[in-house]
Amino acid sequence: MDDAELLVLILAAVMTAVAAFQWYWPLVVVWPRGRAAMGKIVLALLPLVAFFFLYYVLRTWASHDVVDSPPYIAFYLLLGFAWLAVGVFAMRVFFDLLRVDDILLLGNRAALSAFVGGFLGLTAIYAGGNVGDGPGFWCVVWAAGLGTVALITLGLVVNATAGVFERITVERDAGAGFRFGCWLLATGIVLGRAVAGDWFSPFGAVIDLFADGWPALPLALFAVMIERFMRPAPDENVAAGPSPGSILLGALYIGIALAAVLLLIGPPAANPAYSPSAMNGAEQTAEPP
Repeated sequence: MDDAELLVLILAAVMTAVAAFQWYWPLVVVWPRGRAAMGKIVLALLPLVAFFFLYYVLRTWASHDVVDSPPYIAFYLLLGFAWLAVGVFAMRVFFDLLRVDDILLLGNRAALSAFVGGFLGLTAIYAGGNVGDGPGFWCVVWAAGLGTVALITLGLVVNATAGVFERITVERDAGAGFRFGCWLLATGIVLGRAVAGDWFSPFGAVIDLFADGWPALPLALFAVMIERFMRPAPDENVAAGPSPGSILLGALYIGIALAAVLLLIGPPAANPAYSPSAMNGAEQTAEPP
């Protein structure tokens, strides 16, 4: 690792340690006695799910100099958890999802569903940023940054046109929270695929985001239509849990995203500069005579 990578590694390790303390300590001391522990269990398991998923991606689809290098795998795992810490903060600021207040203290099931979907969507985007070959960690940061900004922006658009945040945090509409969480995950899957692939250039990454991430736009439009017209009955206990219709719609969001990634978008483009023959040629050129 060069000096820049060592500095990023130290910063990411510090951020990950601080974020881990801030994540798990409230689970121990803030959770009210006598309350159902489902939310506590889900939050405790989320980082583990992210760890195993990111580890699999790094060992399977990351750059050629990462997949077999434990130091670089550890580097990108720590960078990923630092990234997720920033993403959780962004959901707090832009989506008004307060993990401790809404989920732990108030037991808001709608907020739990939305938060879990957002966390997993961010994980999918960061994982996509690691897929393919590139010249350095900054390629991952740029690609994952584009996807994250797109996810936050689309979430704000859905809220501005359908008013979903207030239904989740104030009205505790579990159906709205479940649907929005599934939509965040589905959008994260699409955007994660959009930022995946070999590195070409910063502008090329922007082009790929729009060229391959276009299914996120009709998915957002679909979510707006659902949230504007799907309202609970006046006597319905919206905090009890999502209805079968909401569960079906949430599954439909994810199914559409997977179908779009597998059937419509296809595999990411490969940069010939990172082909085995090109890499071998570069290595031979670099060898002294």
